[in-house]
Amino acid sequence: MTFGIRRFFTMAVFATVLVCAMSVGAGDGAGNPAAVKGGTLSRKGDFYVLHLKGTWREMGKAHGELLRDQIRHNTAELWETRIIPQIGKVPATLLRNQTLNLRPMLPPEVKEELEGIAEGSGVPIEDLQVACLLGGAWQFMAGRQEDAGMGNPIRPNECSSFAAFGKATKDGHLIYAHNFDWVKELGLQDCPLVAAYEPENGQRFVTLGWAGVLYVITGLNESGVTVGCIGATSAAEKPYGLPMGLIIRKVLQNAHDMSEAEQLVGGSRRICGFNYVLGWGRGPDARVFETNAEAIAVFRPNQKSEEDPPWMMRVPDALFRADCAMNPKIRERQTCDRGKPKEPGIEPPFGSGSYETRYKVVGQMIENNLGKVDLDMGVKIMQAAAMVNANMQSYVCDSTRMVFRVAVAKGDVSAHTREYVEFNFADLFDDKKAK
Repeated sequence: MTFGIRRFFTMAVFATVLVCAMSVGAGDGAGNPAAVKGGTLSRKGDFYVLHLKGTWREMGKAHGELLRDQIRHNTAELWETRIIPQIGKVPATLLRNQTLNLRPMLPPEVKEELEGIAEGSGVPIEDLQVACLLGGAWQFMAGRQEDAGMGNPIRPNECSSFAAFGKATKDGHLIYAHNFDWVKELGLQDCPLVAAYEPENGQRFVTLGWAGVLYVITGLNESGVTVGCIGATSAAEKPYGLPMGLIIRKVLQNAHDMSEAEQLVGGSRRICGFNYVLGWGRGPDARVFETNAEAIAVFRPNQKSEEDPPWMMRVPDALFRADCAMNPKIRERQTCDRGKPKEPGIEPPFGSGSYETRYKVVGQMIENNLGKVDLDMGVKIMQAAAMVNANMQSYVCDSTRMVFRVAVAKGDVSAHTREYVEFNFADLFDDKKAK
């Protein structure tokens, strides 16, 4: 009996890996993309590449039809075979219930798209909703455990980002980069997706993520706005609101400049502490938003304030962050980077991993290469700052030229050690005018 179960489990795992390794539905074998109403699917390097056009429901249905096996792997199967064994049945049940409580926060277009994915893929809508909203509840529970001094099987994401332009970059272009450092053990990285959205009403945008998962880590829109986030656990967190990944998506859908991005982030009902780093290629310009569920602090390039802590680094025409907040009011509530919100004052982050190995490394490398930062240098900076055992995705973008490179982890091999695949925004839409 034991041998039979073990053999069945081994075969199931092998089948799942095989499905994600194959170009299922990605073309006709001659390099031509697969197509259904509302979308086409091709492959480039490690990535499935979707071009979606039409109503939100039509785009969702096309997504579901073209990637149904990969979507099932990233949602229902991932929950049963990876998340429950990873964190335990009781925490997983609590996490799922907390996640589903967030369903009323789903924006109408995301709700419609999820319904379309369910129709096209056959995956139950609840499993798709969990995958879309999970990041909010996951980060909230991680923060609660950290604040209580408990062990933390629900690890928060540990990322780093920078935006540089003008004097900092080789051609004055806006160079943006983001490392997504998270839990490779879940296997989400096995089915990476570049999704190019051309909605019936609204601007075009590209998201970088995974099949069936509408929680967005980073991306680029046709206005040249690009954005990513760093988890920054805080005592000022609330269980109900819009998860970070859907705030990022809202920015990509709707922001045409930094002013609109600021309104969108600041006007969102947030759950957890996050540091948002944004770049805008048409300005060029950049912003950092340090946030928790109760407050937001805005940083602009070359800004100086008497409130800036002594550990904050300044580089001309550049902004960069890891977990640690520089605004005293935001930092005072942080539990990450050796923050102690239950004690008076703000604690320096010295000796913490994110400050020493990500924030300082990024700042020093930009400073040491002032006027030389381009896509190639951006890749080197992200490779130096990546969390070696957790780097799931590494993204570098020239949002002035609308070109980006992205690498993704494969199995246990971190993204920053693998090939960075280059994409041109215009090519994703086959739009010569946009070039």
